[in-house]
Amino acid sequence: MYLTDFGKEIAKASRKILQETDLIQTTRSSYLGMLSGDLKISIVSTAKYIMPYFLTDFLKMHPQVKLTMDVTNKATVLEHLNENAVDFALVSVLPESLSIEKQELMSNKLYLVKKATGGKTLSNLKIEDLQNENFVFREKGSATRQAMEQFMRTNGITTNRQITLT
Repeated sequence: MYLTDFGKEIAKASRKILQETDLIQTTRSSYLGMLSGDLKISIVSTAKYIMPYFLTDFLKMHPQVKLTMDVTNKATVLEHLNENAVDFALVSVLPESLSIEKQELMSNKLYLVKKATGGKTLSNLKIEDLQNENFVFREKGSATRQAMEQFMRTNGITTNRQITLT
């Protein structure tokens, strides 16, 4: 199925009509004292589990707000912040080089999870026991991965094999 030249013109006109309709809705809401418009948020993938908790009541109170939420990795979220492409962002670790207003929402603890083998549990595990283990890593650019790599460097842990999640 292909779009004809006529169809392309109709699609273009339809987009303009929808944009004007959105503008009328936003103007009406503003006139009535209602919060409206587009809200752009960029969040790290781990935040997708908690962001609905923070947004649900807000969106119920302001049904005219249209939310666009990009779920991605830390590097892309920081890129969005640098480009001023979003209104808000949610990350676990912010570089100090960014001059932005920030608010801590909750603590973000990371935990090591390992199958108990050879009588070793996490309570009696030593750093040396982690040498040459297989590790599951987050993708490059992830703050979780950066924290894990820093922990491994600090403690001199090397791995023969790793699995990378995207």
